[in-house]
Amino acid sequence: MKKIKSIVTGGAGFIGSNLVDKLVKKGHTVIVIDNFISGKKSNLSHHSRKNVKIVKLDISKDKNLSKYFRGVNYVFHLAGLAEIIPSIKDPAKYFINNTLGTLNILEAAKKVKIKKFIYVASSSCYGKTKKNSN
Repeated sequence: MKKIKSIVTGGAGFIGSNLVDKLVKKGHTVIVIDNFISGKKSNLSHHSRKNVKIVKLDISKDKNLSKYFRGVNYVFHLAGLAEIIPSIKDPAKYFINNTLGTLNILEAAKKVKIKKFIYVASSSCYGKTKKNSN
């Protein structure tokens, strides 16, 4: 059986680490790319190095990401800053991290011809909810 290899950006966060757990259970080897600003290594500590490789880097700054993408079947892109109020106070930080980071991941995936790219966004991309008038 062919081994399935996946990348999970933001894989040390709450949602990302749960995705890593599911992928490993399904037989994937996983490369986690995270800068650990909000993610925690402890979320991944129960995995062996055989199944999960952790790469600490900032996707918004590192443009040589394609070396991690060789031989990968799936890319799950969860990395990004998600808080609404801080993004209003410091939009440049959020633009650099989220937009440039995503562009760098897309360019790396394109360079090695990744066929399956899954982008996962936070619900905060929809803004604050309005109160129901019910």
